[in-house]
Amino acid sequence: MLARLEKSPLWGLHAYIHYVILALSLLNIGRILEGIPYFYYNEGFSLALSLLGIFIFILELKKVESAKYLMILWVAPQFFEYIEQSIYSSHIRLQYNLSQGFSIPLGYEMNAHFIGYSSTPDIFSVNIVALMIFAVILFKFKNPVLGKELRVRSLDVEKKLDFKTAVTKIFRTEDGQKFFILDKIIGDETWVLYLLKTQKIDPRVYGKAYDLCAVDSELTRKKEIKASSFRKISSVYITFEKGKRSPINDAVIDDPI
Repeated sequence: MLARLEKSPLWGLHAYIHYVILALSLLNIGRILEGIPYFYYNEGFSLALSLLGIFIFILELKKVESAKYLMILWVAPQFFEYIEQSIYSSHIRLQYNLSQGFSIPLGYEMNAHFIGYSSTPDIFSVNIVALMIFAVILFKFKNPVLGKELRVRSLDVEKKLDFKTAVTKIFRTEDGQKFFILDKIIGDETWVLYLLKTQKIDPRVYGKAYDLCAVDSELTRKKEIKASSFRKISSVYITFEKGKRSPINDAVIDDPI
């Protein structure tokens, strides 16, 4: 049986999306400041959204779970853009454009006629950049374990394993078994959490036992791994940790729990 790599969208951008949000928010603030004194209601809402983006970046650095929900609040108002032109001139009467820093608008021109006048067309656009960012955020929702700090402890009293780690990749078999590749390397082997189809790892799931396995580190660079290549080390349970984790490459001996 083969375990196949589950690819993340946009080359693993989910792990760095808060940096993208920060960069776009700062770009937008710079654009707004350059336009002063021409500061209207649209700029005011756009500036507030940029400040929210900076706040999200700080929360994500602190590993606050609510950050990903605020990401939805940040990106949703950017899905659409609308500009209503004056029927007598090319001046803008109404503008709704909260795109942050950079956008790729896919627009539709809506022509209107008023008492013999042919107006400059109003423009309704979909922001492709915002939709791409939204897709990455959805991936974070569906894969809450990727990039999260885990504390792994052995249920085997003799092994006394206690270490912190994070999931870097996920492999899945056709029948739903999962192998969570950890950033834990001992010699030439990488440690792995093995889950049955009926098991899952989530910050809200506690008290469940999982199998800790090891596999040749070279195999984790491939797109497919034979399930038989994983060897069991111990039964373990996990907890989710908060805060920034420093790399740990050796198992820590601790009192068994």
